[in-house]
Amino acid sequence: MYQQELNNVNNITAGDIENRIKSKSSHSKSNSLSSTAVTISEQQQSRDQSLDKPKEKLTLLTSIPLDSSASSVTMSKDGFRVFVGGKGRVEIVSSLSERKNKESIDFSPLQYVRSCKLFRDETTIVVSGEGAGIHLFDLTRGMKKLTLSTLDSNVNYSLSLAGDDSTVFATLLKGTIGMWDLRSSQLVRLFDGHSSPCSSIDLDPSGKVLMSGGLDKTVKMWDINSGKCFQEFQTNSRVLSLTNSPASDLIVYGLEDGGLDLVTYKTQSNSHNVIKHSDCVLTTKFSPKGNYIISGAKGGMLTISGVDACFRQLASERLSNSVLSCDVVSSTDGDYISVGTWDNKISLYKLVGV
Repeated sequence: MYQQELNNVNNITAGDIENRIKSKSSHSKSNSLSSTAVTISEQQQSRDQSLDKPKEKLTLLTSIPLDSSASSVTMSKDGFRVFVGGKGRVEIVSSLSERKNKESIDFSPLQYVRSCKLFRDETTIVVSGEGAGIHLFDLTRGMKKLTLSTLDSNVNYSLSLAGDDSTVFATLLKGTIGMWDLRSSQLVRLFDGHSSPCSSIDLDPSGKVLMSGGLDKTVKMWDINSGKCFQEFQTNSRVLSLTNSPASDLIVYGLEDGGLDLVTYKTQSNSHNVIKHSDCVLTTKFSPKGNYIISGAKGGMLTISGVDACFRQLASERLSNSVLSCDVVSSTDGDYISVGTWDNKISLYKLVGV
């Protein structure tokens, strides 16, 4: 039942993604976080952008065809290599070439890779997805080095890797989150509290707090050492994506109703609406400096919003199909952003002026 519920929201293995979420039920706001910032529609943002020419510039460098939809993506620190999770494998492409690199990592022939994370030294990648569990691959030798045992049907939609690469966290099927010690390969802790599947997780900069967003319309804060939930935020819609600022205690989460909301978890403040997309927000990511937020929606809108008093739109792009995944790295000459879409493409952008 839980797997079907997640698939209804986030499945790209059967049917058209445009049929994912047809119904938008109305929800009571009595127990929800109040929105204290002005909601800005995509149409209004487009008009504002044309009137007030921003100094920021988003440039498409290349768009590379893939074998399947780009359900997950992560980049090397220099931005030269992009690891794209899709159906049955992780494809490794170069941001310096319009041609797809022939390198790939086999995952499971009929299943999608839902999440992938690189170790700091970029010699190992952690991969998870549908029905195949959690695997670690040695990139220098091109082979699998470890498979982690899970408690359910091996459906893992989101991963988070500790800063020292010693532990990995993964969502499990029924809303539980598991924590594995990569030195012993053992499951060492469970975080149990979501009443529906957990769609996205992330770690705070200290590595002591785990954040999670779920289809039960909650965002939860967990103490890593005890496994206890010490804080919870109610949302007005189901949480489909979540990201934590690397520079502060801000959390941003994308909602099924198109909202992209921000909250400061340490002060337990009310949420602020960053932007209102016209459809569900499937992916979101903070920049490495924490000064802007990338969000991608089912309708194909890619938006970059500044983290300031008015959440000014820095750049936007209308893509040809649903935005499923994104990642960003910083360099001295600008930031490089990779964007995965439903129509079997990974697009690479450069953002300057931020």
